[in-house]
Amino acid sequence: MLKYLKKAGRGSGHFFAKLWHWFFPSADEIRWALEQSIPPDEQIEWFVREAKTPTHFRVAIAATNRHLVILSHFLIWRYYDFHPWNKLKDVRFTESPYHSKIVLTRTDTQKRVIIKHIETERGRLLAGHARKMIAIHEADKIALGKQ
Repeated sequence: MLKYLKKAGRGSGHFFAKLWHWFFPSADEIRWALEQSIPPDEQIEWFVREAKTPTHFRVAIAATNRHLVILSHFLIWRYYDFHPWNKLKDVRFTESPYHSKIVLTRTDTQKRVIIKHIETERGRLLAGHARKMIAIHEADKIALGKQ
């Protein structure tokens, strides 16, 4: 990796800046990617320019005449059918210690729809720790069985 960076004539700071930029794009870049992902026959009716969840994930939400498009900070977009748009009351973020959710509320039925489920860093760390402990436990069981 360092050999490649030296050949490119750039320091490792440039590499990490690019890496940061890839994982945490600006609101304008998110909007551009969102616009590129929407078919030409669909129009954006409203757009949440840059919303941050409590765990500071950048999320862009746009409604077209056919779909609800959500684009997260990893530049992954998803389409959801959520009609009618004019009945959409609000977009809200909720968070437990382990997960972050986008909740859409409809005014006509007062139903809440959980649209996106993002695992927080703490949740990921705990899941990784649990997997590691299970692996150690399994290895211990195998070792004890061989004695």
